[in-house]
Amino acid sequence: MIQDVLRIITAEHMRVRRKMFYFIVPVAALLVVIIPTLRAYRLAIILHTGSWVGHPGSLPPPGLGEELSTLLHWFKWGNLPTASGAGLLAGLGIVLFLYVGAVWFGDDLSSGAIKQSAILRVKFRQLIWGKVLALMIYTAGTIIFVVVGALLVTVFLPEVPGRELRAFLHLTLWRNLLVYIAMAFLWTFFAAAVTIMTRSASTGVATSILWVMAEKELLENGQSGGQLFLAKVTPWSTSQSLLASVYDRFSWLDDPPNWVAWVTTPPYTKIIDHGEVTLYLQSFSLLLVLLLVYLLAALTVAVIGYYWRGKE
Repeated sequence: MIQDVLRIITAEHMRVRRKMFYFIVPVAALLVVIIPTLRAYRLAIILHTGSWVGHPGSLPPPGLGEELSTLLHWFKWGNLPTASGAGLLAGLGIVLFLYVGAVWFGDDLSSGAIKQSAILRVKFRQLIWGKVLALMIYTAGTIIFVVVGALLVTVFLPEVPGRELRAFLHLTLWRNLLVYIAMAFLWTFFAAAVTIMTRSASTGVATSILWVMAEKELLENGQSGGQLFLAKVTPWSTSQSLLASVYDRFSWLDDPPNWVAWVTTPPYTKIIDHGEVTLYLQSFSLLLVLLLVYLLAALTVAVIGYYWRGKE
């Protein structure tokens, strides 16, 4: 059985190498992180050197004249992996993983590969888990590629502090990386499940994106107690709270340290309660449990749906 699964994983990765889409996604994900990182670096240099030029009468920005070791706090190798992962998943980066999940299984639906496998009596258990594990490897590889790429960029940026290999020995850094990978798995298999159940990759992508948009709208405009409760435990808000926790973005504080040059946008951790903005952050352990529950649910639907389509 293990050999069969390994053969399927190998076949899936050969398929990946033949399709340009799977090369574009990691590069696009890296650009999502690199572009704001370079902007933050440029801002830090301007603030440090005091070369900022504002409008006449305008107040100087926070951090003007600060040391680079302070301004470039998140550029340190012990912090940048955490910041770059959050930068990818706190914004539009999750759309890339939604596309991957939809296309990965959408190809089988459009080509009829599922039915062909059933006719040829291919063992479906090995086939399904081989495809699932191959997708996990690709998704985790994309996250790692982005983190490593962000670190390599700092090698070419002068005066970046904390470029020390011993920074990678911190367990918190690896914990955060595992959380990011699990979060990417969630959105990948979420789109995969929708795609398989609707038999359409385009429907899977569109529905998944609309789901995220609806969650964000609910989080921003919920008024009733039921709406606010859902806003705190739904998948997207769970992801945002987790990012706020591991990234330590201080987005829920009234007085954040603006003198730090942030390399990403803050996760959204606010709700509107009776017209008042309420900042919230669930406990980290609860957020992890919710993440795992949603991930297992999406994975289960995808696996059962694939098996069902093959047996139709």
